[in-house]
Amino acid sequence: MKRGDGELNIMMPGRCILGIFAYVGINRLASLADSYGQDVTVLVNKVAKIIHGCAKHWGGVANQNIDNGFFLVWKLDNQYDPQSSKVDLKNEVLLKRSKMADKAFFCGLKMLSQLERFSSRRSGATEVRVA
Repeated sequence: MKRGDGELNIMMPGRCILGIFAYVGINRLASLADSYGQDVTVLVNKVAKIIHGCAKHWGGVANQNIDNGFFLVWKLDNQYDPQSSKVDLKNEVLLKRSKMADKAFFCGLKMLSQLERFSSRRSGATEVRVA
């Protein structure tokens, strides 16, 4: 995308990436920061560890931290050609995509259960809830 002189070349052709995208946000982070003070860093780091760990375990990537949340990506196989006459190849690619979609879904469930477990173990953590 960049040339050697540091200029951004917007006319460079891109490429299509197929993927499953998820955003996991931390609601009311400002009020949590007021309640927890400096301990909010420990809380956010623990949440980040859970989210990043689950995404990695289930074949995804925590691509970017955006404001009060995390952007997760599961890259799908991009070799599917709808004009191809090879039915077996089509089915194989679609099966791989389906499995990746299942992994992304299970990752979401696992994150919810681990975050719920974490919030229920914190003493006096009435403000930390998974929704």
